[in-house]
Amino acid sequence: MKTLLSANLKFIVFLFFSNAIFPPCKSQVIQKIKDVRFANSFPFDFTVSNNKLFFIATDNTNAGVFVTDGTDVGTQKLTPSTGLYSISDIVDYNNKIYFTYNDGSNGYELWVSDGTVAGTSIFKDINPGSTGSFPKNLTVANNKLFFITDIDQKLYVCDGTPAGTTIIKNNGAVIFNGLAQFAILNNDIYFTSDNGTGAGYGMWKSDGTPAGTALIMPNIASSIPGDYAVLNNTLFFSADDGVHGTELWTTDGTSGGTGLVINLRADGGGIFASGAPFNMINYKNKIYFTASDDTHGAELFSSDGTAGGTQIVKDMSPGMEASVPQKSVIYNGDLYFSCYNGAATGLWKSDGTTAGTTLIKQGGGGDPFLRDTRFAPVFNGLLYFTVNDLQF
Repeated sequence: MKTLLSANLKFIVFLFFSNAIFPPCKSQVIQKIKDVRFANSFPFDFTVSNNKLFFIATDNTNAGVFVTDGTDVGTQKLTPSTGLYSISDIVDYNNKIYFTYNDGSNGYELWVSDGTVAGTSIFKDINPGSTGSFPKNLTVANNKLFFITDIDQKLYVCDGTPAGTTIIKNNGAVIFNGLAQFAILNNDIYFTSDNGTGAGYGMWKSDGTPAGTALIMPNIASSIPGDYAVLNNTLFFSADDGVHGTELWTTDGTSGGTGLVINLRADGGGIFASGAPFNMINYKNKIYFTASDDTHGAELFSSDGTAGGTQIVKDMSPGMEASVPQKSVIYNGDLYFSCYNGAATGLWKSDGTTAGTTLIKQGGGGDPFLRDTRFAPVFNGLLYFTVNDLQF
């Protein structure tokens, strides 16, 4: 039997459902760390900080932030059980984690934890009262913590102290790459904002100071959850300039160095008739990403930053059917991802070649966006993930 990885690899599986998709065999060990909840705990947002692994999950009371050392007894909930259900944006900053939480009294505000219950508390009550400020898109760059408050879309920067948590830009800011965090290049964050009048949206960058916050390219915006990646001091991202639809772009942080790499779907005309690249990752000196062209659905592509050097890696669901590769992670020199090929989501790996892109194990059926394998960081030499093998 061809096995998933080498014999010294051990997968650690947090409870998602009672069984993993991989059958036992002598070269792999699948171990459940903790049964967080009688039903489904839905763990996600795994984050390593100060040699501890944090994640969000739901126990029999509510959703909360947990910490684990990889053992049952060393897995505990850190946040108060009086909190409400929506938690997001765990980020590691200065050997602590910062996250958004509602304790039932202060609304959704910025919290901090050192990995102990006693060291877990509200960091700053930005909007006093029960409504909260809803901090989101927590991102660390230039040794600072950036975020947007959802209540008024203001861009904040934090130096690790409540007093040093201030507004950078009063105009409404929007996350540029469309996912959980800002795009980062050379310690600057990238975001979408207007020109101060409520119009003229474009791509901005900031180093965390008002003087270092500037417009890079007008009339360009990220229109879908696009992700981003950095290669050779160049930021790769998806964006829509109003002409080509959502396609692959690059920038070196200057207006003159910002441009379209390739128009993968020549018909343009919105998200669903565009290349719509996302799931970007730097691997073997290229950017690998998911996109469509005029003859293929959403599949695995690679690019060296030129139109001629951008091509499909493998058509896993032939034709205009889409396999939608997602959740890419690099482990032991290979690129791992989940994708939907035909009837179910499976775990795949690639060495960057067509022949070296192979299905490892077919998983459960259902919607490809709901039944995918979710990867987490490599922690103490192990690859952490959640998986769902329920088929319906």
